[in-house]
Amino acid sequence: MRFPPIRRYLALIVLAAFLPGVLAAAYLLVHDIRQSEESAWVRAEHRAQFLLDALDAQLDVMASTLELLSRHPALEGGDLAAFHRFAGTAIEGTPIEFVALLRPTTAEMLLNTRRPFGAQLPQSLVPGLEAYAARPEISISPVVKGAVSGQFVFLMVKPVEIGGERLLLTLGASVTQLARLIDHTPEAWVTAIFDRDGRIAVRRPHMPELVGGFALQSIRDAIGQNDQGRTRIKGRGGEAVIAYRRSARWGWVVTAGLQADNFERDIRRDALLLAVIALLLLVPGLALAVWLGARLAAGARSLSRAAQFMGETGGAPPALPPMPCAELAELGERLELSAREIAARDAALRQERDNVRAQRDELRIKTLELERSNADLEQFAHISSHDLREPMRTIACFVGILERKLAGRLDEETAQQFEFVRSGAMRMDRMILDLLDYSSIGRPHPPEAAAASGHVLEQVVGLLNLDERTVVIERPGTFPALRVHAGDLDQLFTNLLGNAVKYRAPDRPLRIHVRCDVAERFATFSVADNGIGIDPAYHARIFDIFQRLHGREVEGTGIGLAICRRVVEHYGGTIRVDSVPGQGSTFTFTLPLEPVTPAG
Repeated sequence: MRFPPIRRYLALIVLAAFLPGVLAAAYLLVHDIRQSEESAWVRAEHRAQFLLDALDAQLDVMASTLELLSRHPALEGGDLAAFHRFAGTAIEGTPIEFVALLRPTTAEMLLNTRRPFGAQLPQSLVPGLEAYAARPEISISPVVKGAVSGQFVFLMVKPVEIGGERLLLTLGASVTQLARLIDHTPEAWVTAIFDRDGRIAVRRPHMPELVGGFALQSIRDAIGQNDQGRTRIKGRGGEAVIAYRRSARWGWVVTAGLQADNFERDIRRDALLLAVIALLLLVPGLALAVWLGARLAAGARSLSRAAQFMGETGGAPPALPPMPCAELAELGERLELSAREIAARDAALRQERDNVRAQRDELRIKTLELERSNADLEQFAHISSHDLREPMRTIACFVGILERKLAGRLDEETAQQFEFVRSGAMRMDRMILDLLDYSSIGRPHPPEAAAASGHVLEQVVGLLNLDERTVVIERPGTFPALRVHAGDLDQLFTNLLGNAVKYRAPDRPLRIHVRCDVAERFATFSVADNGIGIDPAYHARIFDIFQRLHGREVEGTGIGLAICRRVVEHYGGTIRVDSVPGQGSTFTFTLPLEPVTPAG
């Protein structure tokens, strides 16, 4: 009896499926989403640029007014009363609310057009007045609370010389003056103006309690990296697309954005319509698939019962019923032929399983013994280091006491011997600490974020506190995130840069060049200097512990490069040195990159 092949059934299922149509609809929907979002970005960018132009124009007008006031004869002549009357008249009908004159060193307010001339005035609340006085150009302050009005204001400041004293002439305006720039923004928009520190000056929708506070962290991160761009934020009103622009002259930032609901509403409606259409088309195909599946399942259940019988008894199964297709019938015949092979393999698998279990138990025991041994070694290292350091500290302490007691009674030779004892004790203490660092490399670290190699390098350079006139450290290009612990990377950079400084050539300024090249999984770093160099005969020896080439004339314990090699090899990398005596050395090492998580 001939059976229809299973491929006919599969062909019917494929014909009943609407996968191409679903994919096409999904593609169109995704394209629509991207187009709508891009359109929203472009509109936000245009509005942000428009608002920035308006803000620059208003601030430029204030700057021009400040420039004119600073040149008034009454001010230059020191007649503050006359200048007070002129300034109060000059700012009437303008966005400027007051003119003030400040003494930057004491924050004393000498005049303020909000108060009669000669009236007692409070001290200014504007931080960093001395910094403004040091700048020759006009500056703008962050949003602050006015000392006289108690309202949030911003100041435009210009240094002036009066009677040989450097004072600050300031114009003040309330942040509500800036609100007029965004008051006519359509209701669907979210707009705001921030000072150069990221504080909110005005925003729409208006929320007075937020004025003077800092922007959302996501916006501060974005505007802190670029002068213009795009970002998405999530707030109490939902998600929004935001475009931002920074004023090139004043440093203030304008943002404009749309709530995502305003352009995603139609997209959700289209998606729902497509889902309903796909469901209506898919139901007949599902019904056909269920019918075909029922026929195939009946044959599969018969084969399953036969396989279960073979598994339980190890013998041939009873006669199988007619199968719905030729492939299932052939499978039944193969089951019968396989019954004998299964019995033989089962015996072999049981034996192999017993062997694996025995090996696993043995490995577990050895692992536990190794963990206990490592724990004992770590405890021994810490206890030993404490017991070894305590006598060194005692020696150094008592030597200091004896020197103070015998001050003025020691000859030069005896004082030098005291110094030898103290320096020897301190050197032994440093050597014990370095041994502790060396032994701690490779221990499990608590989970933490990827180490930003550029940030760690900058920290190390800052801690070295080098004289930039005699030491130049070049670090071109970018430095990637690494899958290493930040403390280990700090040790690596500290030892390599410290060695370059210690072994510098006395006849020329020290130049250190640090660079990084990124491959598929590893980053290759090189630290090159123009120091005294290393004889090639010692290139391998210098990475061994307690190996020193220059004796006591150069401070050190001989463990630094051994720590470098241990750190690098712990993370699966390599380290080497290339050097020519008298010309300098280049240390090259590799470390694993932090895997990049795919977007989405």
